[in-house]
Amino acid sequence: MKISALILGGFMMAATALPGANLVKNGNFTELNNRYLPVGWDVRKSAGASAGVNLGEFKLQVSDPAQVALALQRNLPLESGKSYVVSCEVKGSDGAEYMLYMESTVTNNGKSKLTSAHTQKLRAANEFKVVRFVYDVPANSKAPYVVLRACKGEVSFRNLVIEDLAGKTPADSLIKNGSFDLVAGSAPQFWEMRGNGYSVESGSEGNFLRLPGGTLALQKKLPLQAGKRYTMSALVRSSDADNQLVIYFEWSDGKKLRSRISPPKTASSEWSKVELELAFPDNGRNAYVVLRSVKGTVDFRDVAVVEVK
Repeated sequence: MKISALILGGFMMAATALPGANLVKNGNFTELNNRYLPVGWDVRKSAGASAGVNLGEFKLQVSDPAQVALALQRNLPLESGKSYVVSCEVKGSDGAEYMLYMESTVTNNGKSKLTSAHTQKLRAANEFKVVRFVYDVPANSKAPYVVLRACKGEVSFRNLVIEDLAGKTPADSLIKNGSFDLVAGSAPQFWEMRGNGYSVESGSEGNFLRLPGGTLALQKKLPLQAGKRYTMSALVRSSDADNQLVIYFEWSDGKKLRSRISPPKTASSEWSKVELELAFPDNGRNAYVVLRSVKGTVDFRDVAVVEVK
């Protein structure tokens, strides 16, 4: 892509880092050089664009889409083939757009190619909102780096964090992103959405998935083992008196699609748990789970699938 041509350079091989640590240096933008730019960041801006830090907010601004205002951090200690959670608080002026993305160099058969991930333009809210996504470092890659870019108007970034996904996922749950903390656009990562009007919302208890009546979310490729028992659980609530939901497992027996569905439940206005147990058959394969709002708007959070020991 054209942006990449601006930021190609000599990069170093990434080193191994401990899970749970922030792998971005100066991601809170508090250490500044004599130009009031963040130390450890390579800032690129064309004529008419601006960049600077004020009280921990890294501001990039363009007055014309043809202008460039971006910053990148090289030599991130990310391991080839592993997954990482990228999160940052972002806000912008009215109509502001930005990009927060990852790039690395992949070498196959002696040929190197620059690869990019999560390069979509996003609209910035007027107040700080957290954007999160999972970055899967390609195999045979080196020199990964992160890029912040203002595409339209003024955009402020703060508290950029990159963490090992292994340190952010409950060890005993087979569900990925059951907390709905990881969002790509309007959809939670690792979930397939069916229907319209769904959203990921934030509350005092954390993020939750809001499903209007007739919509559902499913997660495929669950690593269920034949002959073992599993429990699926979720916390649910609804502000609609007339609501109904189900959760269920589905899988193939090699010939037909099979299901294990919970009894229909009416959620109250307070969080409550719904559970479903499954004895996974010997001929089972391609298992997945489904959250479904049959009618009314229903909220789901803390979804998990655990083996019954």
